Amino acid sequence: MGKAELTRIPVFGYFFKKNSVIVDRKNLKDSYSAFKKSAAKLKKGISMCIFPEGGIPRENIFLKKFKNGAFKLACEENIKIIPITIADNKEKFPKSYFKGRPGIIRVTIHKSIDPKNFNTETINNYVYSIIFEKLKHYENN
Repeated sequence: MGKAELTRIPVFGYFFKKNSVIVDRKNLKDSYSAFKKSAAKLKKGISMCIFPEGGIPRENIFLKKFKNGAFKLACEENIKIIPITIADNKEKFPKSYFKGRPGIIRVTIHKSIDPKNFNTETINNYVYSIIFEKLKHYENN
């Protein structure tokens, strides 16, 4: 799932549009449509990668608050969530395009979470805390 602005990037935009659920976050009706398209893909057994921060946080923000859409989708469709912590993004891929550099990015794939025991808000907070704590761990090591 990704924002509509990315479809305007030459070459990348074409492939992104063909392989992703596109959402115009400024349009509530379009957001709901993307939600429905995502549910249909999940029902077909297609895995999805959703970044619940909903954008690139400013440099001074450690981890932006997660939006509820992905968690609502998981709860309503009874789809397990696999949290993934990706450290070093701000260093290797900063918002300023020309300041990035190659290198190793540390990644942790956490245990899957069954949404049956959660509502949207509690699973959102639970996943956030898992990723937050792992990022803190990476920061200290």
